[in-house]
Amino acid sequence: MTSAQRSLFYTDVQTGGRYPDYRLKLYEREGIKLDDTPEDYELLKNYSADFLSFSCYASNVVTTHYETGKSGGNFMSGVKNPYLKTNDWGWATDPDVLRIALNTLWDRYHKPLWILSSMNTFFKSYNLDLIGF
Repeated sequence: MTSAQRSLFYTDVQTGGRYPDYRLKLYEREGIKLDDTPEDYELLKNYSADFLSFSCYASNVVTTHYETGKSGGNFMSGVKNPYLKTNDWGWATDPDVLRIALNTLWDRYHKPLWILSSMNTFFKSYNLDLIGF
């Protein structure tokens, strides 16, 4: 299972209205039997999310150099990007991460996207005096 499949599984279910085949195959291989009914699948299908809201705070990278400092977040983890500055919490200030998130989520779900918060990227990347804050 890919990293994207592991981290986006719940969003896949909520926006797709069904359990993705990759997860059902994993359950089958691992002998996991869901306590479900056909009505459960009808509910998922008929009441999938109309939009996707998300927060975007930080970025990280992967490496084969395991001595590099680790970075973390709510769903993803990796190592600190040595080319980016970090904030007081140790999160990388990466103005490109929001664009990457928007492209990734749109390409995968084709649903309206609501950005709930991107404070780290926004406030640490731009001169707030220029926009009146």
